[in-house]
Amino acid sequence: MGGELIGLVAVILGMGVPLGALYTYYRVRKLRSEERLAAIARGVDIPMEPELNQAARSAAPESCWSAEPSATSLLSD
Repeated sequence: MGGELIGLVAVILGMGVPLGALYTYYRVRKLRSEERLAAIARGVDIPMEPELNQAARSAAPESCWSAEPSATSLLSD
């Protein structure tokens, strides 16, 4: 009985945590969109949001954010 319970809990948590994370991500994006739409309706100028947050940018290689073309991109053209 104990092994079956542990397996059941593992499956529930293994599926529940990612689903909870997806739902949280969805809700945060929805709330941000609603907030931006409300600000636009009031006529407030709002800045454009970057496509990636700072954590995602720091994980990407620096060459992705460079304004200069790299040598390999010049050779491939």
